[in-house]
Amino acid sequence: EKAAGELVKPVFTPNARMLGPKYGAQVQEIIMTAKRGEFELLDNGKIQIGKVLLNADEGTLGFVGKEGMDVASDNGIVVALDTRITTELKAEGFVREIIRNIQELRKDAGYEVSDRIYLLVRTTDKELQEAVTIFSESITRETLAVELQDSGSFEGEKEETMDLEGKEVLIAVRKA
Repeated sequence: EKAAGELVKPVFTPNARMLGPKYGAQVQEIIMTAKRGEFELLDNGKIQIGKVLLNADEGTLGFVGKEGMDVASDNGIVVALDTRITTELKAEGFVREIIRNIQELRKDAGYEVSDRIYLLVRTTDKELQEAVTIFSESITRETLAVELQDSGSFEGEKEETMDLEGKEVLIAVRKA
């Protein structure tokens, strides 16, 4: 759990139509200062912009997420969602795609759901190879593979080269 200030920054947009009669030519300066984020939210609910003190209803207060954060706010409640993709999440996404393709290959080969297989997953991409190594246990468990190879010779009954974000992965299966 993090404090809202670590995830979001407040944004205040003064209402020019409402402030015009009150501040005249000063309105543009007030708006530009607020736009630069040079304002302070006071404990009493007012907004200090330079020497001007505004009521909260003299503009719109919202929040934007800091880098990698999507933010929604309503009635003083702020929800921030971290949208950054970590290396682990990316690797897991690659493996999900590979497993899906292995299952398709099993089906195309006419294997029964309970058939055990020998499996080859080969790529020259370092990132993909690492993902396959890290998640090898999941791959073998979910595809009923008794053995997972990533190199060497392999006699496959069915094979396919898939494209994963521009990276080639060779998948081959043989019934055990």
